[in-house]
Amino acid sequence: MKLYLFAAIVGSFITAQASAQDLAVSNVSIVGDRLSGEVVQVSFRVTNVGASSGQLRSVEVSVSNDLQVDESGVIASFSSGQSRTFTAPITLPTVAPGSALSSTVRVVIGGLNDFNFSNNTATIFPTVFGREPDLECYAPPGFSGPLVVSTSTGTTTTSPVFTDADPLFVDFAVINTGDSMLPTGGGIQVQMFLNGASVSAPTPLPPLAQGAFDDRFDVPLGTLPAGDYLLELVIDADDFVFESDEGNNTCSFSFTVVPAAPSIDLGFFTAPGAPGPIFVSAQAAPGLRGPFTEGEVVFLSFAYRNLGADPTGLFAVGIAVNGVPVATFDDQLSGGAERIIEDVEVTGLPVGDNLIQVFLDAFEEIDEFSEGNNVESVFVTVDAPCPADWNSDGTLNDQDFFDWANDFFNGAGPQGDADFNDDGNENDQDWFDFTNAFFDPAPSCG
Repeated sequence: MKLYLFAAIVGSFITAQASAQDLAVSNVSIVGDRLSGEVVQVSFRVTNVGASSGQLRSVEVSVSNDLQVDESGVIASFSSGQSRTFTAPITLPTVAPGSALSSTVRVVIGGLNDFNFSNNTATIFPTVFGREPDLECYAPPGFSGPLVVSTSTGTTTTSPVFTDADPLFVDFAVINTGDSMLPTGGGIQVQMFLNGASVSAPTPLPPLAQGAFDDRFDVPLGTLPAGDYLLELVIDADDFVFESDEGNNTCSFSFTVVPAAPSIDLGFFTAPGAPGPIFVSAQAAPGLRGPFTEGEVVFLSFAYRNLGADPTGLFAVGIAVNGVPVATFDDQLSGGAERIIEDVEVTGLPVGDNLIQVFLDAFEEIDEFSEGNNVESVFVTVDAPCPADWNSDGTLNDQDFFDWANDFFNGAGPQGDADFNDDGNENDQDWFDFTNAFFDPAPSCG
């Protein structure tokens, strides 16, 4: 009898367990940066794995034994099998800069008539890192780079050319991209080096909040001899402060200083009334650029000047046709002076397209600011003469036919004979050849 009663009691307890609520906590995680003293969100999931509905009545969250969340009352209701995700703010432990700490985050829940307590606790062990600043070079808006080298003050754009006569100035900026403020104390310094040698005294940085930067303008470098240079900016060279990244504390800029050239620069220009800086014409028709007829003289004109302020000294001007030099002459110009050359005769151009070039300082006798504007060119098209223009007046018309016929029948005229095809005989073939050329003229006949 007693055995039966015990069995009945045990059976009743098992039935109650199977039909009660059973809340379980899982999936605990940290949402946010795991940094010293950081306020983050702890996320966790609660699931009713029991067979009947129930209520979540308490939640406790502790961080390394520091109870930070303690909620009670009816927090949420659950049907059987239902899950819900909860979040709560917690503050991570304080960790020294440059250090890390393994912390404990524990979530404990309680439910109404929850018969199974073994799944009411979940624990994770996040590593918390000390907050650190991070200093690096920075190009603020308007800067052409984190290191700006220029030949004048008041600019944040790197100059295109540096000469040994130019005073040089440097602009730079340093930003704190780390997780904490850069402290005070004067030990955090920046220093510039040129080809490995210090060119500025160590300069302290002010306190910098996260994302803040410090910029410096017009730090003088002076003038430098011609040569290649590497300018480096080193931040916190003495490792005064712990940083999250110690590998980004140097930036550099390479540049070349060239000898200062005299202020001489030869170049072409378009003279008043001219069609361009260089052009060709026929004497009878100024400004005509072609075509020209074989044997006709081509007149070349061009204009040039010294764009610099210094006198040039003696230099050569060369003329080439189809890559072959045909003429040179010497000249010299004072600063800003101009020269206009007109009607240089060019003869002997072959039939077809011809390239005429003019070279300033053809033998490179003077040192110029720019050598890239010393050549100008023009193309000249030369056609074969019109074979049926018998009287060579430049026009194919009836007079040419009458003049040739007079030569053919009388043996007199501008040509002296009527051997049109130049085979040594005046005969009917000359008649046929001329009339064919007259009535079906070549392109050069216009």
